Amino acid sequence: MLLAMVKGIESKLGRLPKTHNLPRPIDIDILFYDDQVISTSDLVIPHPRLHERAFVLIPLIEIAPDLVHPVNKHTIRALLKSVNKNGVALFGKIGGIKCTK
Repeated sequence: MLLAMVKGIESKLGRLPKTHNLPRPIDIDILFYDDQVISTSDLVIPHPRLHERAFVLIPLIEIAPDLVHPVNKHTIRALLKSVNKNGVALFGKIGGIKCTK
């Protein structure tokens, strides 16, 4: 149901189906759903690459720095410390972690 709702929003905003790795007007990812681990042909939760992406972790640390990833068991704070933040420009510190170049 959640996935269908997200796909509907993307469609209303102009996203065409099956536009992976191409420019698109919007891309909504479901990062977490409580502490559930879901893996189907249509949906993987937690998002399989969120732990590699500073542009995802930096905003996430503002709202949930101590959230524990249900698969790798690391907090968002710890995950952010381990990723390359180059190219993600912020001013100051977020969650006690310097995030500027």
